[in-house]
This record gives sequence, structure tokens and C-alpha cells, in this order.
Amino acid sequence: MLHQAVEAIYACFLLVNALYFPRSHNIKFLRSLSEDREPRLIDAWPRETKTDRARFERLKRAYVEARYSASARVRIHHSSPFLRIRSGHRCPASVSWDL
Repeated sequence: MLHQAVEAIYACFLLVNALYFPRSHNIKFLRSLSEDREPRLIDAWPRETKTDRARFERLKRAYVEARYSASARVRIHHSSPFLRIRSGHRCPASVSWDL
């Protein structure tokens, strides 16, 4: 579900700002296209540490595993870094309107 939300946000951002979006479930690809159009989106997924990068890769991998593996289980605990809210974080939709 989190992967789908991220995918939808990037798709909406690209549709509003580029008047198109690619039919892709690859959030890394969608993130790249979005960040090329709006560099402020880079702050949404920190990349400073290996742990930061691993969080995004885990989300990307979870989609593939959940879709293609009958035995896959995705669990997000309350202490999960996915639930962390960064101060000053802004969603792509808000970036679209205040350029």
C-alpha cells in the first residue's frame, strides 16, 4: 500500500507538471523523473547514509515481492522508519502549486 501511495503521488506530480506520466510501477524511475522537474523533492527520500538508501530500496523491493511471491509478507512496525515524519517535509502535490 505504501508503494502504491508513493507511486500515485509521483504520477500525479508528473501529470500536473509535465502533462504526462509513464505507465511504470518503478518508483525509483518515477522519483528520478519527478526530481529532475523539481529538485526540492530530493529531500523526501534522504540518501546521506546507507540506511537512508536501504529504506527506499526496501519499499521498492517489497512491491515486487508482494506482487510475485505468494509467500511474501510485508510487515511495518510502529518503530518503522517509513512512519517517520521529517520536519519541513512537503509532499509533491504542494510543490506543484507553490513554484
